Amino acid sequence: MKEIHTEEVPNPDKKIEDEDDYIVKSIGAFGRWQFILCFVVSLSRLIALWNLLSIFFLTATTDFKCVKFQNYSLLLTTNETFEAETSVCYEDCIEYAYTSSVFERTLIAEFGLICDRKWMVSFLQTILMFGLVVGVSFFGWISDRFGRSKTIYMSTIMNICLMFGIAFSPNYWIFVTFRFFIGLATGGIMASTTVYISEIVGPEVKDIAVNLALATDPISIISLALFAYLAPTWRWYQIQYSSISVIILVALLFIPETPRWLIATKKPDEALTLLIKAARYIPITILVTKKLDRRISTISSLIIVSAAMIILIFVPKGTWASTIIGIFGVCAINSTFLIIYIYVVELYATPVRNMGFGINTASSKVGAMLAPFIANLEPHWAASLIFAVLALIAVRFCLLLPETKGQKLRDDLDE
Repeated sequence: MKEIHTEEVPNPDKKIEDEDDYIVKSIGAFGRWQFILCFVVSLSRLIALWNLLSIFFLTATTDFKCVKFQNYSLLLTTNETFEAETSVCYEDCIEYAYTSSVFERTLIAEFGLICDRKWMVSFLQTILMFGLVVGVSFFGWISDRFGRSKTIYMSTIMNICLMFGIAFSPNYWIFVTFRFFIGLATGGIMASTTVYISEIVGPEVKDIAVNLALATDPISIISLALFAYLAPTWRWYQIQYSSISVIILVALLFIPETPRWLIATKKPDEALTLLIKAARYIPITILVTKKLDRRISTISSLIIVSAAMIILIFVPKGTWASTIIGIFGVCAINSTFLIIYIYVVELYATPVRNMGFGINTASSKVGAMLAPFIANLEPHWAASLIFAVLALIAVRFCLLLPETKGQKLRDDLDE
């Protein structure tokens, strides 16, 4: 009888199945080693968020009142005494007195950011976001070229030095210059932390791990409120959270490089040494999955954002209804942000992941640069209309994206 020889037909999915996933096969999807690193790296986001959100207290509502006029005698009439109104600008006023419920001396009072200089308050956040746009692109390249951990070290050290320096700014424009470079360094943290966490855990827990790291965001605003309560002036406020950042830096100095980056950059021996070390922490593996796909979740949250903005067009400004709807919209856009943070990381291969993530983050910050000015547009519904339309445009583009949920991170551009 003639022997029949059979040949196995190559399966295009075989490579993915065999490699899916060497991190999980070596050290598990999410063990003690990953938990410790995720926790430490997520702390660096506190530094980034402190810089991004500190503006709320730096430029807190500050009442002002003219206490000295250039031609005071012309303001007096017979048997009458003129008294300036609170928070009203006068052309011939040469000295204002300031009061605030947050600090004894605010940034607005320090640099006289009122009346014809009021636009300078919005510009402070715009220049920070511009620096962040540059930073996420620059440090994204640094991260892909020299490693995730080195980028986190570099951007954190740079951040802390600038954060202390800005507290001693002698004038507004020096302060603005510091804000730009702080934004640049903050971009380094934002561009690297999410990618770092995504590369040390298994695909089935990646979304949970990243979202837990992003859970530090509300902690940042709560801690900033505490710092503001304890600080007598904006300068001490700045010094307080800069000092806490030094402690976080010390912890970050002990984080290793990600094994995925080491493999992608042809350093298998270092990757093997790291995985063997990590294997000692294996005892528990946590497996958690989400029900909704990335694309569906993103589109759904964007539609909610757009709906909230459309409703706000017809709701009077300053009412309880506008406040509730606004909060609902903010929650929806925050959800979108959390989903996209994971989605973008999954779309790119390891050699260009940080660069791709940086470019996407930079693009999003263009809106953050313009937002302070758009929010003040008149009539009041103009801003809501713009945001509603932009959300719907984003939905249209999301329909073109592939689904990535549950898939392993690509280590090769050819995959």
